[in-house]
Order: sequence, then structure tokens, then C-alpha cells
Amino acid sequence: MKITNCYYCLLIILCVSINISKTHAQCEWLYEEREPESYTIEDDGTPVLFYCSNDTAATIYAPTPIDVNGTILYDYITTEWHYSQDTLNCVDIDNYPAYGSVFQPLATNSACITDTDEQFFTVHFIGKNQDNSLDTCTFKMLFFESASPEIVIYDAINTYNSGETPVLCEETMIDNQLTLTATGLGSNPPTFEHTEYQWYLGGNLIEGANSISLEVSTIDYSINDPGINTFSFSILNFCSGNPVTGETITMSPSRSIVIYEGYGDECDPCQWNFPNYEANQFYIFTPNEDGVADYFPEPPNNEANRINEIQETLSQPTCEATIYRLSIYNRIGRELFTSEYDNHPWDGRLNNGRQCKEGTYFYKIEYILNPHVPDYEQDQTKVATGTVYLDSGN
Repeated sequence: MKITNCYYCLLIILCVSINISKTHAQCEWLYEEREPESYTIEDDGTPVLFYCSNDTAATIYAPTPIDVNGTILYDYITTEWHYSQDTLNCVDIDNYPAYGSVFQPLATNSACITDTDEQFFTVHFIGKNQDNSLDTCTFKMLFFESASPEIVIYDAINTYNSGETPVLCEETMIDNQLTLTATGLGSNPPTFEHTEYQWYLGGNLIEGANSISLEVSTIDYSINDPGINTFSFSILNFCSGNPVTGETITMSPSRSIVIYEGYGDECDPCQWNFPNYEANQFYIFTPNEDGVADYFPEPPNNEANRINEIQETLSQPTCEATIYRLSIYNRIGRELFTSEYDNHPWDGRLNNGRQCKEGTYFYKIEYILNPHVPDYEQDQTKVATGTVYLDSGN
């Protein structure tokens, strides 16, 4: 017989009116035959049993009569299952539990058919024995959905639509705290307890990134390469990647973020301001291994180069993304040095390793400011020529 009225109050009344009450072995009968992955025990000793939300046949069995040395145990006169979730209070009473009692909260004939959102509730079991003593047990049931994971990307200004690839300046991305959040986790309650996450970048595990959200500025992301920053996360709960169900860990679809190097207040494009040959400006470098101007051109020091005065003095590229090939010639046009690889600078020596004499040399630099950014023609190959003075530094 199923009753949905105020029988929830009986829990308190029965416990007060009957003096002899006990908890049967700390409710161990609930989980002693369950797989370890299918339940947990809270700090206060309350069992939490895991189920899948589509398991309408989820059933809890009360202890059945057992004959121990001629004594019949758990031969209940009545059993009651009181369960609650938020404002929902229901009771399932069995007045004839001759062969034990069962509890099916999601069955169509249950005392209260729980809504699909009501997936975490507390159950109080009361078994009244022949001698009017009570066996009691309090436990929780947590129902999981299979995860359908998705990544939401947002910052202080925008939320990026599914399928949209954010293209951002590095400085802007940090200032606005670009964040990835895992959704579609198939878990309740909202705190997402008993659910594990792991974030990946380019298919590689990000150490320590096992929270529901990931702030991109806190990890070792890449700049200037659209194919590198591809994010995904794995989800593991009882119904997604559990050994009992035989499912594997569920992975989210990946989302990409393009982060370009940025400097200045407006995230200006990459630049390379060369000396004005007609105004008698030229490069000078001292390859004496003192750590200052040992190469031509010097590699960009991005933080320093974001200051205009230093840019004008050093005439170096402003972005690490810039790539170049260099050729050096003497006064009669003989080639003395050429880059063997991208961004291979001149150290003041010939290709055969001999040190060049102090003096003026001619250069030709073929360069691309940022091969990944078409704006401002940054992905176009440009050519610069001029003179450079090799100072021995002695």
C-alpha cells in the first residue's frame, strides 16, 4: 500500500514513542554486496548509494527474515521508507513485509514519482520488529545522468558561442580572465560531488587542472599558432566512465582558442622599424660575448620592446612571432653570411667561422611579422636593406 500524506511525521513520532530503537550494523546491509564504486560513506557515516537516472528499476531491499541459532531476525511487522528532497516528503509503508520489503523511488507506482531534476534525496528506513523495537537506517540516493560534456568559453566581456573560436590578444585575454567551464556533466547536486574532471591542452593532460573551470592565463598556453591551443576535458561519474557499467571516460568535444602576442594598450600588431639609411642611421652591434648586442639582429625582448623609446633605439621586431632570414655582404657585394634557419642572427663571423673585421657591412632581411595574422599584411613577406656596423667592442 502506497501512502503520500503526512506519514513523514511518523519518523519522529515512532522514534519518540518506542523506547527500543537501533540502527542495524550502521546500515551495512545497504551496501555490503555492492561494488565499491557504486557508493560512498560520508564523514558522519551516512551511506550514499549511486544510480543512473534512467534506472527506473532502482530497488533497495530491506533485510529479510534470517534464522540465526533458532532466532528469526528482522521479521518486521511493518516497514517504512520516508524520503525527502527539498520540499518533497513521501512515505512508502508496507504492512505485510513477510518476505522483506523493497523500495523503488522512481517506479511508476512509487509513493511520490520524483521529477527528473529531483535526483538527490535522503531516505529514512524504519523496520518495526515483533517486539516493537525498531531497526532504523538513514541513507542517501544520488542519481547521475550520462554526461554530454561541452565547453563554455567566456571572459569579462563576452561569452563565445558553441563552435566559435575566440581570437584574442594575449594582453586582453589576461586582463579579461578568459575562462573555460565544463558543462553537461550529468551530475547532481549542483556542487557536482562525486564527479571527477581533467583538462587537456592539445590532447596532453594539464597537471592540476581538475576543477570545473579553467582560467587560461594560469596555464602554459601558446601564442601566435592557431593550431596549438585546443582544449578538452574528461568527465567521470557513476554513469560516465564507471567500471561497473563498463563505460569508458567521457571526453568533451574540443574547443580552440587563438591567442596572438599583444603589446600596448590596444594590442597593436607586430612591427619592425628599421633605421633610415638616407638619414645616416644604421645598426651597430658588438659581438664580444658580453651579453649586450652580441648578435644582429638582437632577438626581440617583448617586454622592453613594448616601450616605444626602446623600439626606436634598438629597431628590433616587437613580436616573438616575427620570422626572418638574413644575408650579410661586404662593401664589394660579396656574401659573407646567410641564415641557415629561421631567425638565425649574425654573430660577426663568416659562414666558415672566421671573425670578421670591424667595419660597415650591408644586410638584407626577408621577414614576416606574424605568419598567422593577415591583418595589417602581417603575413606578407617583406624585404629590408641597409648597413650595420660591426664594433669589436675592444
